[in-house]
Amino acid sequence: MLINKKYLVIFKDKNNDIKVLSNNDKLFKEILKFKNIIIYMYGSTTFSMDKFKDKSIVDSLLFDKNNCILIPIFDYKNRPSYKNPDSLSNYKKVLDLRLFELNTTTDMLVDEYDESFTLFGNSEGGVPVLLFEKHSSYLRGKIIVSYSCESNYYYSLDNKDLHHNKDIPLLNILGLDDEYFGLDSFLNKNSSVLGNSSKTFKLFNYSKIVLLSNTKHSLFENNMVFFEIKNFLDYLNMINN
Repeated sequence: MLINKKYLVIFKDKNNDIKVLSNNDKLFKEILKFKNIIIYMYGSTTFSMDKFKDKSIVDSLLFDKNNCILIPIFDYKNRPSYKNPDSLSNYKKVLDLRLFELNTTTDMLVDEYDESFTLFGNSEGGVPVLLFEKHSSYLRGKIIVSYSCESNYYYSLDNKDLHHNKDIPLLNILGLDDEYFGLDSFLNKNSSVLGNSSKTFKLFNYSKIVLLSNTKHSLFENNMVFFEIKNFLDYLNMINN
């Protein structure tokens, strides 16, 4: 049961300083109206602002002062959880909540602000981003990192899950040595994984797959990831202006 719904918006001010506001701040609405919104769906661990900054995700997304990061943080009573490895049914209970969070957030942006957005999913947060199919006219693009967009131990992907707009640009970045979703992950010993999203992304017209060598699940330890994210966001700005 949902007991609290909170949003954080992260942006850079005129002095290039990073600022964080919650939906209780008076400037929250103003920031959303004047920025390119990137909705960040974090992974399976509890969201931590300190860890978020340490990973330098903030810098990679806020290289342009016109960008802002919107993070939904929902609290639940008796929230379902899982331990790896676990059953697909237990993973699905968590995934259903993450999809609810993403759908609720995008509904707010469209209904209350009439604003477009880009989706960014990290690890577990990449699954709802991949499956998201609402508000196609408002969706600028999708970025999914540290998750292979294919059937794996966490989610059994079917092409029928991906019947939404095939013209939405997608970027998928994965470490070749990812211990959860890589080719040699012990969690996927009973799954036929490629360690990349090549089969899935054939269904889309504008997709890019980046595989980083000598890189594990902690993708942001490899500085090359920031270059790819920046280029993709520049591309979205180009085609949407």
